[in-house]
Amino acid sequence: MGYQIRKSVTGWVMALLMGGMGFAGGANAILLDRGPDMVYDTVLDITWTRQAGDGVVRGFDSANAWAAALVLGGFDDWRLPYASVATGAGPTTTVFSCVTATEMDCRDNEMGYMFYYNLDGDLGDDKTGNRTAVGGEILTGIRSFYWSGTELGSSSAWVFDFDGGSQCNCGHGVSSFAWAVRPGDVVAAAPEPASLLLLGAGMLGLGWSRRRGRRR
Repeated sequence: MGYQIRKSVTGWVMALLMGGMGFAGGANAILLDRGPDMVYDTVLDITWTRQAGDGVVRGFDSANAWAAALVLGGFDDWRLPYASVATGAGPTTTVFSCVTATEMDCRDNEMGYMFYYNLDGDLGDDKTGNRTAVGGEILTGIRSFYWSGTELGSSSAWVFDFDGGSQCNCGHGVSSFAWAVRPGDVVAAAPEPASLLLLGAGMLGLGWSRRRGRRR
């Protein structure tokens, strides 16, 4: 009888573990609600401000300083998004490579990923204004040109255009908007489903052992 119970429990736990691992591996990449001011990107593991900046145009240095000084939700480690994938026809203006790159390669450009994946944009689309991202989260006040934190040399950096999906190499003195991100999630990470199931399996096994001990 004990063997049958143990066999049944083992099979049930293994089924749950397999199901849990399948669920974790197949989760969709969407923006998650982090209150009125923030959303979390589950793929890039960064948190965006829900409002796309403060609507003020700045030069590159001023934009970086604004992001670094931002305190939101108790966090002070905000920065400008990266734009490291930028290949195209010329050194000044380029069609962003997310158009032809794989989804994995596009992850190297945080604003490109926002435009092409989180906002489901195509080259030439206008994603300015208030927009509903994939998954239903609403982002507000998106403008056209935003500074990235990725420089090209000592006097220029990439600027991404949310009215079209392209980006350009602009001098530090050009005025553009700024939208801040921070690394990671703003809430404590929940245990992985498999970890929870293993914990549950251990508790079940402990309970079964104690019950067996009482019968002796």
